[in-house]
Amino acid sequence: MQPMRSLVLVFALFTTLAWSQVRNIPHGSKDARLIAQAVMPFIQKNSAFKVKPPTNPQWLKRSGNWAFIWANLSFADPKNQGDGILQSLLQWNGRKWSTKEIVIGTGELEEMAKQWQRKYRLPKGLAKTR
Repeated sequence: MQPMRSLVLVFALFTTLAWSQVRNIPHGSKDARLIAQAVMPFIQKNSAFKVKPPTNPQWLKRSGNWAFIWANLSFADPKNQGDGILQSLLQWNGRKWSTKEIVIGTGELEEMAKQWQRKYRLPKGLAKTR
């Protein structure tokens, strides 16, 4: 019976380590599309002009049921100029991604990411802006 218990403990440890590993979410993947869908209502509501979905974010990472996106926003109409960066922390609830924290801005984003890292006890390297 002892070998079986050891095997279960090794499996549990391996699962925990794999679950906490930070990894890239490939552009165009199902997760990337679902994350873009989850953040779009906030983006459209809080932008002066219509914005394109963030299909090519500079930072899109996942660890377990947490995801972090950092993306430059592009307006749908090129005559509308401006800049903004989307930064959001999302959590998978088993059916969809839901936003836990989200902001559009240009300053203080690194500090916010650090605060989110501490507040939610996120795996190191998940919430970064560079």
